[in-house]
Amino acid sequence: DFGFKEDPSLNKCIRDDESEADPNKIPTTCVSGGYYNRTKGYRKVPGDTCTDGNDFLYEPERKLCPVEDGAEFILVAELHRISRLDLNSETPELMEIPLLNVHNVVALDYHYANHCLYWQDTNEEKIYRHCTHPDKSNEVIAESNMKSVEGLVLDWVSNNIYFSDRERSVIEMLKTDSTVGQLRRTILNSTYIEKPRGIALHPLKGYLFIADWSQTKPSVSRSYLDGSHFEILFDSSFVTWPNGVTVDLTADKIYWTDAKKDYIASADLDGKNIKYIISDTKLVPHPFAVVVYKDWIYYDDWNKEAIVMANKHDGSGMNTLTATSGRAMDMKVFASGLQKGSGPCSGPLNGNCTHFCVPYPDGSHVCLCPDWSIKTKLSNGSEICSCPDGNFMLPNGTCIDNGTSIACKNDEFKCSNNKCIPKTKMCDGANDCGDYSDEGRQCDSTCDSGKFQCKNGHCIHSTFVCDFDDDCGDMSDEQNCNYPNCTANQFKCRDGRCIRAEYVCDFDDDCHDGSDEANCT
Repeated sequence: DFGFKEDPSLNKCIRDDESEADPNKIPTTCVSGGYYNRTKGYRKVPGDTCTDGNDFLYEPERKLCPVEDGAEFILVAELHRISRLDLNSETPELMEIPLLNVHNVVALDYHYANHCLYWQDTNEEKIYRHCTHPDKSNEVIAESNMKSVEGLVLDWVSNNIYFSDRERSVIEMLKTDSTVGQLRRTILNSTYIEKPRGIALHPLKGYLFIADWSQTKPSVSRSYLDGSHFEILFDSSFVTWPNGVTVDLTADKIYWTDAKKDYIASADLDGKNIKYIISDTKLVPHPFAVVVYKDWIYYDDWNKEAIVMANKHDGSGMNTLTATSGRAMDMKVFASGLQKGSGPCSGPLNGNCTHFCVPYPDGSHVCLCPDWSIKTKLSNGSEICSCPDGNFMLPNGTCIDNGTSIACKNDEFKCSNNKCIPKTKMCDGANDCGDYSDEGRQCDSTCDSGKFQCKNGHCIHSTFVCDFDDDCGDMSDEQNCNYPNCTANQFKCRDGRCIRAEYVCDFDDDCHDGSDEANCT
């Protein structure tokens, strides 16, 4: 293609530095929120067809057009799609962002400066990132061991992502800029939370806020960004079904919704000076997510199936902006002046931490390690990270086995370029290594030990077989299964899986097929 040339030694097309053509240039016809095709250096010969081949290795990549500078908008997770609502439009409506393979999105966030969208797909048990920068492609930044992620928030100052998993009763921290593998750290577990849903943070103040839907002890709580100094701000005497929680970064206040008591309220960051902004069953019959921008709150309501705005001080000026396609889930608001500021973990130095840098409210910070590493605790609360076998750990989470070569972890595949990727990404049709070595000849053979070979040829972990999820993509991993019988304290879903009885008719699709929310009154 234009801007490329053939390299006979590599038998592939590479960039032609002498060419004046720029294949990565974004087309002038690119409309914000739309798509364009970026070449990989190849053009199909007119009239030729490819059957059961590797044409995906050569076809153009679909890229999102960049968001224009100064835009003010809300992103909405609508399960089967992610939509954008422009706040300056005279006729506001939800416009679908044309992302591929979106199945069940509940939580999302966006990095305004980097034009990167983050979301979690519950069906896939993965967290995705899609950046509109021409050199970036759609990628999986975390996968596996995610059962029911319902909250996700980006710390744009420290480049960490936080997500809540309701079914596992945990909140984890994830590094966004790890070049190899995924770096994860559990910061809160069932000792503190039971059914975490919405989460929000104040990166400049160093606080994390959690809405917990616990059946016995619901709460809105606060902790430091490493999970320490956990405290309950509002217990069951104030909340019953706390859904969304957000931070007003300009006024240093939190806002949250309660879908059982039917109100939207605000308070100071320490829980003082609580104020009920809207408290009327007719006005907020089932509020879910809430965001704040300037003098307004914006929230989605499941009963109204709409996005509504109102004055953030007293709830006046209420106005329905647009209808949603069913029950909308998470919402986040974005503008050029919101994600501003810096802290001790800002910039390439990362607070001189090797892995996680976490700011504290007093302006200090701690350095933390990923879960699986060996941790040596220092007197200031920071940690020194090392590999389980004693080898030196690199900042990207990999280990050096002899001082020069990379030693990937047992559950990782070593690419030809020495990059380590999860073995689950092998032979999935995506160029995860960057040199296609994860999509090579080994994909034509049988699966490795401990893997299950799907009928379509894909390899998945054997633990994914008969887990009620279509991990293969052709349902071959869910055939001829002997599923266990549900106990007296469990509810049997339509697909056969068992969930806790108290999860029935709680407005959550715990079964992932809607059967636990059918016939509810």
